[in-house]
Amino acid sequence: MNNSKGTAALFLIATLLIGGALGYSVARVLHPDSESYVAGSADYWNQIAKDWGLNSQQKAVIDSLLDVQQSKISDLYGPLTGQFDSVAEVARAIGDTTLTAMSVVLNEKQRGKLDQLRVDARKKAQERIERRSYWWRRVQ
Repeated sequence: MNNSKGTAALFLIATLLIGGALGYSVARVLHPDSESYVAGSADYWNQIAKDWGLNSQQKAVIDSLLDVQQSKISDLYGPLTGQFDSVAEVARAIGDTTLTAMSVVLNEKQRGKLDQLRVDARKKAQERIERRSYWWRRVQ
C-alpha cells in the first residue's frame, strides 16, 4: 500500500512540474515580452480569449471548463498543502546551505552578486506563493 501511495505522490508532483513548465512555455511563446501573464490566471485566459478572437459564448464555455478544472485540482491538492509547505521549507534550507558554502570560494564582488541572486530568487519565490495563494482562494 505504501508503494502505491509513493507512486501516486510522485505522479502528482511530476504532473505539477510538467503542467507548470508547459504553462510557462505557452505563456512565453504567446507573450514573450510580458511577465504579467501567469498560465492559469484569469488575466492570462482573458488575454488568450482576446488574442484568439473568442466570442462571448466560447469564452463562457472555456471559463466554465477552467472553473471545473480548478475545483478538481483544488480537491486533489488540498490534502497535500501542508506537505508541499514542509518540502518547500526543507528545500529553502538546502538552498541556503548551498549558497553559504558557495560564498566561501567567492571573492567579495562575486559574493555581492550571489547575494543579489539570492534576493531575486526570494522575490520570485514570494511572487509564486502569492499567485498560488490567489489561485487557492479563488477555487475554494
